[in-house]
Amino acid sequence: VLMIDMLDISMVHGWIIDPQDKITKQVLSNSSFSYNGLVELIIEGNEWKRKLEKLHSKPKTEAKKIEKKENEENKGKAKDFVEGEGKEVEGKEEIKENLVDEKNEKNDEAKLTEVANNGRIAEDFLEDTRSQLTYIGLQKLHSEIRDRQLTVFFRNNHFNTMFKLDGKLYILVSDLGYSNELNVVWEKLDQIDGNTDYVNCKFKSPSYNTATTTSTTTSSSDMIGGSP
Repeated sequence: VLMIDMLDISMVHGWIIDPQDKITKQVLSNSSFSYNGLVELIIEGNEWKRKLEKLHSKPKTEAKKIEKKENEENKGKAKDFVEGEGKEVEGKEEIKENLVDEKNEKNDEAKLTEVANNGRIAEDFLEDTRSQLTYIGLQKLHSEIRDRQLTVFFRNNHFNTMFKLDGKLYILVSDLGYSNELNVVWEKLDQIDGNTDYVNCKFKSPSYNTATTTSTTTSSSDMIGGSP
């Protein structure tokens, strides 16, 4: 990264949230929107999801039934009445405690639900954008990079050489599988799923059926120079 800065070359990416997806944007904005941040959000969501499931799976024991019956009896005691010189307020205090416990339990459940849902949203986003390139990101790359501008494209922990020519984006091919295909030099970046086309050093469609033969006859000057 320091070398890229020294050479004054822009580094770009296309892993951008669709601004119309307000729910995902709100959730992921709280995770610093990095890969590690997403993973931490997913792990926390799964953990709290298990806690929520455990909370919902608590059996209705006999003790709970007895406690419910006692609470109903205490509601009757809570009414102020004069008996001699004092008031019966014990039932009212017990009801207050029960209401506080119930409120805390509901708050805990709401918090568990929120974090679990956030984890699910982060997991869905990570699954849907495994290529770390979104349609909105691809659109921004096409609109913001200037023609004939050379940039570094960061994607899936890889630094790729990107070049824009005649309104089209190209990635320099670095796959070893194409090391003997001298006519395959650049890859078009016009899809997010990798279903794209390859071009030669002059940004023209290569002849795959003659690629091997051409690799033995093409001069180094043809591979380096030439106008598009």
